[in-house]
Amino acid sequence: MKHYKLRKAIQFEGKKIDDFNFDFESMTRKEYKRCIREAKIRNKNDAHPIPVFGETFRLVFAGVAAGVPTETMFSLYPKDIVGVSELVFEFLLGKDDDIDNINFDEDEDEENNIYKLKDPVSFNGEKIIEFTFDFDSLGYSAYKQCEKEARKLNSKKELMFTPSENENFQLCFAAKAAGVENEVMRELSLRDSLGICIMVRNFLLDGDSDDEEENTQIVTTLTEKHKKNLKTVES
Repeated sequence: MKHYKLRKAIQFEGKKIDDFNFDFESMTRKEYKRCIREAKIRNKNDAHPIPVFGETFRLVFAGVAAGVPTETMFSLYPKDIVGVSELVFEFLLGKDDDIDNINFDEDEDEENNIYKLKDPVSFNGEKIIEFTFDFDSLGYSAYKQCEKEARKLNSKKELMFTPSENENFQLCFAAKAAGVENEVMRELSLRDSLGICIMVRNFLLDGDSDDEEENTQIVTTLTEKHKKNLKTVES
């Protein structure tokens, strides 16, 4: 449970709110998907292949984690929008020093194929603390099997035009690369499944290309945007 004290209290539906308790750990994959859908409805211009890069998604996610109407988060003052948004970002991806753990560069040594779980899981009586991914061993057959599995798992509302951008496909692909059952990946916490999905996406889209640089620029832009918001509020 993460407690957050608002820098400036708000009035919402006749009630004064000056703090939130965010239960991020209890968020389910179903709620995560719901947050993605709501964020797209609220702001199509803020939709990203990796949802956590979208501020609208982070505010929706925060509302669900706090057990309040998501509209509450869009009533916050700028300084608190930044604070709450960064809490969600840090929970899902970790702090700046932790983000390197989800990067993948095929030109570097084998250690980059290892993902250490933030939240170790137990599966069939065995505790799992990390995965070693052999992405390069997967061929066309494995790719098509994962695509078929993803289409079966996706809801009717979740169209899949590009498999590399689909979470179900990414988790299936990761399972095959790690040599484990698909169900193992579905036992992971949200932040670990997101981290692994990013590793798969970076591998399939060539993580050391301009696409990865674009993601880095998005994070940098968000940081600069937040600094401007803070400066504006303080002035």
